[in-house]
Amino acid sequence: CPCWADDESICARNVNNEVHFFENNNFNTIANKLHLQKVNDFVLSPGAQPTKVAVYVPGSKGAPSFVRLYQYPNFGGPQSALANKSFFKADKVTMLWNKKATAVLVIASTEVDKTGASYYGEQTLHYIATNGESAVVQLPKNGPIYDVVWNPNSVEFCAVYGFMPAKATVFNLKCDPVFDFGTGPRNAAYYSPHGHILVLAGFGNLRGQMEVW
Repeated sequence: CPCWADDESICARNVNNEVHFFENNNFNTIANKLHLQKVNDFVLSPGAQPTKVAVYVPGSKGAPSFVRLYQYPNFGGPQSALANKSFFKADKVTMLWNKKATAVLVIASTEVDKTGASYYGEQTLHYIATNGESAVVQLPKNGPIYDVVWNPNSVEFCAVYGFMPAKATVFNLKCDPVFDFGTGPRNAAYYSPHGHILVLAGFGNLRGQMEVW
């Protein structure tokens, strides 16, 4: 699936261990290639140039999975990466850039929870910043991660997680909890465009409500 930068000057797609980049919608020539064995997924950063790229390589045979951040078009060798975070327990990942393109949240999921605790497999949340900092976000309650959203101000994020009733917590860029909303029947979170209002909601098969904070 092709994917464009916000200003549409760059288009990228994943082809056999490489992410191919095209410039100014000229698809006759590949402008740049990011080569990584078994690269499985990538996400371009939002906002203005320079575009940054988050790439995910799944683990195999005892080697961990990892997510790396690059700034386009500096892809030459491992030293050119802005940041790197490796982790186990990931069959698939969701990578979320913040609006200012300074950090990525990675939700890593396994298809099956080996402990048998959850039908939905197991999820962990990781934080990677373009300045090279990275962390595992410590979630105070066990269970699935239902939703993670960045505040549009790019300096905090909200996670909804844990066996029902689910907990919701806002974290800062140090991954420290700054506010805990307690527990409730909820599985989704939404920030307003300016980031000063947060809605926590329980949708789908949940008898939830909408809380506006």
